[in-house]
Amino acid sequence: MKYKISKALIIAGGEKPTKRSVLKLLQAGFRTTICADGGYLHTKRMGLIPDFIIGDFDSVGELSGIQKECKLVHIKRQTDTDVEKCIKFAVRSGAEELVILGGIGDRLDHSIANIGLIAKYSDKLKISLFHGSTYCTVLTGKRHLNSRKGEVVSLYGLSKDTTVTTSGLKYELKNGNIYLGGNESTSNIALRNELIIDVRDGKALVIRELNSYFL
Repeated sequence: MKYKISKALIIAGGEKPTKRSVLKLLQAGFRTTICADGGYLHTKRMGLIPDFIIGDFDSVGELSGIQKECKLVHIKRQTDTDVEKCIKFAVRSGAEELVILGGIGDRLDHSIANIGLIAKYSDKLKISLFHGSTYCTVLTGKRHLNSRKGEVVSLYGLSKDTTVTTSGLKYELKNGNIYLGGNESTSNIALRNELIIDVRDGKALVIRELNSYFL
């Protein structure tokens, strides 16, 4: 069956997101909720009913307890994580924007993999990850970002060719050659309410501490 999705939340099985953050994103237009296997347990504890549960169902326990309103999409493919299965499902369903919640947790390998998925699928749609008050996404080209004075901003190029020029940060970059594992810009500080970040020759991962002014 073909489903139509525009903006969706993917809830993974890492650290449980707050119900407030889920509700705020639902109100912001992310009308479809997709649980990556064990992420269903988070929504169950919140008293929320997701639209889809996707995975090999090795983490959710007995399927008989799942609400009838949920659509189960059983995908056995072990070459993809459950979160990637959700992303692929959303892309096939026409999604234009995804937010991942619960993507960071005790499993460091899963956490790194989920951040990697943001980079992997950033050419196909707008995709980001929230963990508490921390927001992570991938930037290309020149972007004007709403900010606030004192916000912590970190930037990591995803290739050695990536250069970044910034305006509005305490430690400005001018064609800075930054890349993960080499030169980088960690814990920079916003000096005003608008930032300009110009990424050339590749992509840059941006991690922002949004604090309570967003979620």
